[in-house]
Amino acid sequence: MFIVRWIIALLIMCSIMPWSIDILADNWKQRYFVPINGFSVLVGLLFGIALVLWKKPNWLIHTFVHESAHAIACLFLGVRIRNFQASDGKGGVVVHDKTGPVRSTIISLAPYTLPLTLIPLFVLHWFMTNPNYLTILSGFISFAYVHHLHGLYHNIRLNFWGKQADLSKAGKPLSIACIISCLALVTAWTIKVLSNA
Repeated sequence: MFIVRWIIALLIMCSIMPWSIDILADNWKQRYFVPINGFSVLVGLLFGIALVLWKKPNWLIHTFVHESAHAIACLFLGVRIRNFQASDGKGGVVVHDKTGPVRSTIISLAPYTLPLTLIPLFVLHWFMTNPNYLTILSGFISFAYVHHLHGLYHNIRLNFWGKQADLSKAGKPLSIACIISCLALVTAWTIKVLSNA
């Protein structure tokens, strides 16, 4: 399985990763990231950064979001969840039925690739038409993006080493390739949404 993960990682690094980075670069070049609601976006970013610096992080919320991503991946892949736990500072766990290597890798990488704090805001943005609400929503999206990055940082820091760590189970080269690809796409989508708000 080790060799297979390396081969898949190399394929992603040579195809999906450059493609996702190219999409990010195109979004940046075409829009120069000048959001429609610039003041609202700036306020959201500043509040997000202030909260990160003031309260590093709220471990219960961070762990709940992390374990929820595992659980959502299980539900999406049709894997039965046996137990869900999230605690304040003592970690969490999602116990699920045994699966094959492909599904277990997707489940392991879900917290690092799914932007759970951003997805509901993107969906809301899609349906919203009132410009006043879109202005407020732009601030929330930039706030949530900061916390997506903050959560991603802590997820990687806490789960990179050790045999039972998510990224070790999935394979570090494969994990890094998937995380970089998804982060580029999430950032490109955030820029697109904020530029068209």
